[in-house]
Amino acid sequence: MDLPLNADAGAILGIKILSPGENVSKNPNCKEKNIGDYCFQNNTNFTLTIHLSDVKTTFYDCTLQPGQKQCFYDIPNGAAKYEISEYKAPGNTITVSTGAVFYPAGTKPPAVPKTYNASGSLYVDVCKEKTFIIK
Repeated sequence: MDLPLNADAGAILGIKILSPGENVSKNPNCKEKNIGDYCFQNNTNFTLTIHLSDVKTTFYDCTLQPGQKQCFYDIPNGAAKYEISEYKAPGNTITVSTGAVFYPAGTKPPAVPKTYNASGSLYVDVCKEKTFIIK
């Protein structure tokens, strides 16, 4: 018997079968342009700034509120670098996954305190949309 190639068949085979349009670039010319999309989902309790630089050193930036998702579209295929940081007003305690940074009263913190929560590399696939989940 023939099985339709859908999510049920994928469950039986132990693989994920994408529905039409799922995890696909929003640009219909993505193959010709050699581009893909990348999203960031903020699952923390912090407001975060995302900085993404692609293989052509184009820069993409956004600020994500807790629970928010933001996508960058038409990114050139290949390796890209990301930095995730949290900004707080001077004089406040900054709590991050690596610990707490405190600027006590009477001391002068940097003009814009910045604590990098994460940085690294990712790979943008042609005609794909991937999501980086920040926990």
